[in-house]
Amino acid sequence: MEKSELQKIKERLDLFMARLDEKSGESFQNTIGPDDKYNLKVVGIKDPEELSADMASAFVWCWSIKDHIKGEIKRKGINPQLLENEINGIYPLTLCADIANGMKHGNLRESRSNLFARIEKDGITFGKDEVESITVNKSGYVFNLKNPEGVKLTAKIVDMDGNELMTAVECLQESYRSWGRISAKWDVGF
Repeated sequence: MEKSELQKIKERLDLFMARLDEKSGESFQNTIGPDDKYNLKVVGIKDPEELSADMASAFVWCWSIKDHIKGEIKRKGINPQLLENEINGIYPLTLCADIANGMKHGNLRESRSNLFARIEKDGITFGKDEVESITVNKSGYVFNLKNPEGVKLTAKIVDMDGNELMTAVECLQESYRSWGRISAKWDVGF
């Protein structure tokens, strides 16, 4: 992986993290209730489906940083298995690996974390302080938000049994920081 490619990956991850902080947007619609009988429209925030797709991509980008580091340590004559062993001892990176590989391949035959981690329970939550008004009509509900910053992304990483391991955002942040520490330790550019 070239330095310019690594820089693009870092920029994409930074952009995604900034998008998480900037939640305001136009609106999105969804169906809710038994048999998806009611329409739900939320005005003033981005579509959670869009954020989920961005998050999935962010895990793949984050995990691909390993290729850069591995290539650099190989050029220095260092056994790449040492890097693999180090990664296996960093919990968020093992979860990141599972999620990225699951996204790329559709499922996991093996799991670096031994937990077969995946993203689940992704969506949003918001409290009454974020709502300006609620309108009820025949087809459903319209929530007008006044404070998009108070909206929380609820993506969780779970194991094969559905047990929550950590939030997806925490995992991405800690994985990215871990790559920085690993790069510094092996004295490779990051």
